[in-house]
Amino acid sequence: MDNDISRWLTIESIIKFASPYHFLIVILPSTVGICSIIEFLINLSKTKLVAVGTIVLIFLFLSQIYSYYKEYEKSMAEVLETGYFYNFFDKIVQHIWDRKYNNIPLKIKFNNGQKEVIETIKTSQLKFIVILPLSYDDFLDTINIINKTTKIGSLDNIYKIRFSKNPDDTITVYECPQTLMAIPKHGNHKIKYDEKTSKLFHKHFNAYFDEDWRNASDKISSEIFIKKSSLNNDY
Repeated sequence: MDNDISRWLTIESIIKFASPYHFLIVILPSTVGICSIIEFLINLSKTKLVAVGTIVLIFLFLSQIYSYYKEYEKSMAEVLETGYFYNFFDKIVQHIWDRKYNNIPLKIKFNNGQKEVIETIKTSQLKFIVILPLSYDDFLDTINIINKTTKIGSLDNIYKIRFSKNPDDTITVYECPQTLMAIPKHGNHKIKYDEKTSKLFHKHFNAYFDEDWRNASDKISSEIFIKKSSLNNDY
């Protein structure tokens, strides 16, 4: 079990993950079975046997809470990642792939002061950096830096992007999954969420993203798309 008991053993976790059905069908019969074996192997008094049975019962109950908690962590990360990947990232990948395959230029529209500007570029002039932070604090730092150093625009008047224009007239798009902002909401209301916990959520999220990235690798051009764990470090 996790050494940080306070992370998963809370009143909220017990209320959420305790299953009366599992308790009656699995935990109680298992406790009786284990006690029967112990009684057969060791001659214990009834008092000691009851004490052993209570310990076994508590252990099995806590094991259930811990197991369900860990599954909830993974399932929440999977739901957030799946929504982000297939509702946004996969669509923009497909869009850029279509433009590249059909040799159609991309249009970046943004406001430069009071003037609307449209930059037309080839797909070879585009870099798309996806940043997958390793914790929630890293996520907040990344979003803060991106917001301060890039411009807001749209790609082909479809996708909202954050980008910078480089001296060689190329465009670099910076993307960090905004869906990660939903994690603290879940954490504050359902489970403990702190910097240590966030690293586990982000680890699950990033693992699911890596899997989806590999599955879509035929469309994700390595000449355009780059994965990083931060703005300064490669993934």
